[in-house]
Amino acid sequence: MLAQRFGSEYQTDEKFINEFLEIVKKYPGSCDEVWLASEYGFSKLEKHRDTAEKLCGVAERLRSDGLRVSLQISNTIGHGQYMASKDCSGLIYEGSPVEHMIGPDGNAAGYCFCWNGKHFQNYTVSMLKEYAKTNLIQCC
Repeated sequence: MLAQRFGSEYQTDEKFINEFLEIVKKYPGSCDEVWLASEYGFSKLEKHRDTAEKLCGVAERLRSDGLRVSLQISNTIGHGQYMASKDCSGLIYEGSPVEHMIGPDGNAAGYCFCWNGKHFQNYTVSMLKEYAKTNLIQCC
């Protein structure tokens, strides 16, 4: 099985999707599945909800052309400081109780969230529910 991962920058761009599907039709067997990506960053849940709704339409289009669709969760634990350039307003805000990883020097890593932290776990579950509410992912 051949899978193609779409980047979050292009996955809702209609021109990109059309060109991709033209290539797949031109070269049968070149792609069986597309991985769409969740919103990159730890944004507010409303942003994830909007992204999930947009991706749902893309998923339907890809499925109608015979491709399987999966969802890749873009945010992994421990990416670190470069996440400061992304929207992290769902976890980092005034008075946020989010727990951070602590380095060997005793300093908190500002954009590395502790996977044992309840606030981080609750955020992650809530974010995943936003994608699960849509028809984006279907069981086999």
